[in-house]
Amino acid sequence: MHKQKPWLISTNMGYGHQRAAFALKDLAHDRIITANDDEIITESEKRIWQQMQRTYETISRLSSVPLIGKSLFRIYDRLQDIKPLYPFRDLSVPNFGVKYLKRLLKKGICKSLLQYMQNHKPAHPMLTTFYVPALAANFHTYKQPAYCVVTDTDINRIWVCENPKGNKVTYFVPTERSGKRLQSYGIEKKNIIKTGFPLPKELIGTNDEIVSKDFANRLVNLDPRREFDDFMKKQKGVKFKGEKTHPLTLTFIIGGAGAQQEILYQLTESLKEKIKNKELQFRILFGTHLEHAENFRHFLQKLGLANQAYIEVQVAANLNRYFTEFTELMHETDILFTKPSEMSFYAALGIPIVALPALGAHEHYNLRWLQNKGCVVPLDNPQTTAEWLFDLLEQGVFAKAAIDGYLFTQHRGVYNIEQFFKEKYGTEIN
Repeated sequence: MHKQKPWLISTNMGYGHQRAAFALKDLAHDRIITANDDEIITESEKRIWQQMQRTYETISRLSSVPLIGKSLFRIYDRLQDIKPLYPFRDLSVPNFGVKYLKRLLKKGICKSLLQYMQNHKPAHPMLTTFYVPALAANFHTYKQPAYCVVTDTDINRIWVCENPKGNKVTYFVPTERSGKRLQSYGIEKKNIIKTGFPLPKELIGTNDEIVSKDFANRLVNLDPRREFDDFMKKQKGVKFKGEKTHPLTLTFIIGGAGAQQEILYQLTESLKEKIKNKELQFRILFGTHLEHAENFRHFLQKLGLANQAYIEVQVAANLNRYFTEFTELMHETDILFTKPSEMSFYAALGIPIVALPALGAHEHYNLRWLQNKGCVVPLDNPQTTAEWLFDLLEQGVFAKAAIDGYLFTQHRGVYNIEQFFKEKYGTEIN
């Protein structure tokens, strides 16, 4: 069997699809190719992608603007709406999004990408974390197999080609529901493989040694009454010492579109005295939003927090650096403030999620999944965070959410996907 690594394709449309690709980087033949702005993509195709991205990011930011912004987002959200799954029925009829994407495929979106891969000898399969390259491969009859990583717990009809009977894409899904959803869209069971979402191996370890160590260290901070000590000592593979390794650490993530900043400012003002008194460490990750980070630093000066050791503003010059630094910071993150985006799956590391308001139907379903798993705490009034957060901490709410996430959600998705390619193509992982 010829040992093959797949072409690994992502897209620069928010961070979710690139975050999944970053975790799978060891699988990539050559490098991670960004379908909408890589050097191999033609300028005409890039312009189509840019228009799509600008529309999404503008509407995401406007969603926090009263009346007009919220109304505009509701109209946009209807286009990406996800119908109720139950009663289970045939939902394969193409919607507006499918028809719109078909027009883009006819215009040639992803064609230069496919030609680049097709001309490469020997041939390689495609592995993509975004649906457009996968459906382009299906539409333009790419000669090698195409695999698509689903990055949410539930998905819109646009993830499947117009005629599902002609589908040649195999999907790696993170949850039972996303697999069932694909079946309702007409995808056969044999083309759906449940793997879990690909989290970085640097946070897992080959034999779960890293994730179990981080989880044990985290729970010490989340369980001030030490109610779960006996429980932790009985956990197989978890070396629980019961000693603090770092201060209580909250991490707040600004999404790829830069939304949710108003909440951040209110929350920071509420936590001001806790930070000054070193009762917690607060880290804010701005991704690559340099301007947003600079504005926030000015805000910290006004609050008298500019030189405080227990607050940290992280911003990166490029996405690769951001994902690397983000992964490192997750080791000592005790509570994660984030939209219920792809970040929902990080609950599997034993990190309790404080869910910021959902943007879009897929995030509402992600939030429901987190609620069903018991690993999320809804955001209360951000202006009183210093009160409700410590009350819930004392009551063990965050500790229980961490335990439920660690025990009942899948954290080995990246290894499961790698194993598939090892068995199917003899892929060797460095």
